[in-house]
Amino acid sequence: MGIAAGALALVGLGLAEVLDVGLLLRPEDRMDGHGAAAALGVGLLVADIVAPVPSSLVMLAHGALFGVLPGAALSLVGRTGNAVVGVLLGRGAGAALERRSGRRRRA
Repeated sequence: MGIAAGALALVGLGLAEVLDVGLLLRPEDRMDGHGAAAALGVGLLVADIVAPVPSSLVMLAHGALFGVLPGAALSLVGRTGNAVVGVLLGRGAGAALERRSGRRRRA
């Protein structure tokens, strides 16, 4: 399964190169400032907990714009924020379920 996923990713990258998909190959051409791109990318990764955001493309854009280590750091910040928001939403939903049903174990 892992080999098939890797092969599919390589085929996708090859197609992007052959078809000259500018947004995937040169995302900086489409973005005005790097500060806004960083904030937008981190915000999108955090919002991924409730919205259908293609997080792998956001992380790819981070790496293309800022380099491997800074892009990875930005992606880590975004995904950590995503986890924090998820925990907070889960706690709030659990407390609401407990109040409504009265069963703490189920919540």
